[in-house]
Amino acid sequence: MNKKSLRRTLHVLGLLVLLGSAVFIALRWSAIPDQIATHFNAAGQIDGWNSKGTVIVLPIVGLVVYGLVCFLGALPASLWNTPSDRPVRNAETARIMIAVMGLAVALSFAYMTVCSVLCAPLGRWFLPVFVAGLALPFVGFLIASL
Repeated sequence: MNKKSLRRTLHVLGLLVLLGSAVFIALRWSAIPDQIATHFNAAGQIDGWNSKGTVIVLPIVGLVVYGLVCFLGALPASLWNTPSDRPVRNAETARIMIAVMGLAVALSFAYMTVCSVLCAPLGRWFLPVFVAGLALPFVGFLIASL
């Protein structure tokens, strides 16, 4: 699979994950309690509640953030300041890095949506995994570009 196909696959997966979270809400709507978890602390514990209707905010915000990430990945390579003397190759590698980060964002928003609907805590591991999902692709890009 070439880099362009990989990038497109990652973008489609991210979009499907976010759309899946919206479908999850729709399918469970009647079973969702009147009060749902709407905020979590750094330890992943629920520390805020709101009405059932606010659950639609997470997939919407997730789509907006994901759209912004995809937009960044679509910017021309001439606008990027990538390391080394191989700007075209590095730009394509950077686009894959951004697509992986976008998928991490999509998975995180989908997981938060599911936890909100089920009124379940995110878990202590959520924040470290989320940070790793953003940091590891970045570190991998730096290594690959040097």
